[in-house]
Amino acid sequence: MEIFSNYEHLPSLKNPIMLTIGNFDGVHLGHQKILHTLEKLKSHHGGLSVVLTFSNHPLEVIKSITFPKITPLEEKLALFKEHHVDVVILLEFSKKLQQLPYDHFIQDIRKTLPFHTLVLGDGASFGAHQKGTPSHIKELASLLHFDVLYLEKASYEGKTISSQLVREKLAEGDVDMVKSLLGRPFGIYAPCHLEKLQETGEHLLKVTFDFQNHCTIPSGYYIVNLLCDGFTTLASAHLTSLSVDNLQKTFDLEILIKGPVSPFMNDHIKIEFLRKISPSKTFHDVVESSGKIKPLTPS
Repeated sequence: MEIFSNYEHLPSLKNPIMLTIGNFDGVHLGHQKILHTLEKLKSHHGGLSVVLTFSNHPLEVIKSITFPKITPLEEKLALFKEHHVDVVILLEFSKKLQQLPYDHFIQDIRKTLPFHTLVLGDGASFGAHQKGTPSHIKELASLLHFDVLYLEKASYEGKTISSQLVREKLAEGDVDMVKSLLGRPFGIYAPCHLEKLQETGEHLLKVTFDFQNHCTIPSGYYIVNLLCDGFTTLASAHLTSLSVDNLQKTFDLEILIKGPVSPFMNDHIKIEFLRKISPSKTFHDVVESSGKIKPLTPS
């Protein structure tokens, strides 16, 4: 997968090109439906699949607010690769881009990326004042001779899957529901340093880590999956919020592992939250009663 930081100076790419445009925050099942469609079109027509997305959340510019991400950028890019995206155009969303009319935006892209098909979610709109509505984009497609396809939004239990719904469920701590919306567990990467990661008991790890501009979940007890350097293990964890403000969130996370902890004495651990458990249960209660807690094994 190739990644470019602009669309003005792209190399010549293999045609036909299947393009989608969006923020893809969370890369939930609705987003994955678009990516699957790109892959099917690519398989049918040949050519390449291209995603144009953003390194920052557009609402940070549009509303001048700090808007926490569901998925870190590194994971978003990894998920694109898993879905066989060939090219990612990763832009910084700016005031200039916000004010660019939708037709100028599309025409500018087509100068170096003469795409064959544009795939979008139903009702998607973009460009200055969100005037790039489906009706306007279809008119432009006819004028510029490209196909445009709007996909019906994915749903779960009668609810339309959206980044906003994922955020609401994360705020409730309903990580099981979030897993159903994302098609995978909600995960965080703990950018902790070795001096902050201490073995405080035979099987107990204590992690203190900071977040900047990332969605979080409520304090509480959870079953988690730890992944690091090719190793994975299920464990129980107690998440405690230490401080939260607009710029930074700091947490303590105590993790009980049934097995050796040395593979996780690392400065970059992924922690997947699988389900919330009763606060009345201690770590040892959970380990003894849950058949889902497994010894450490290579992934």
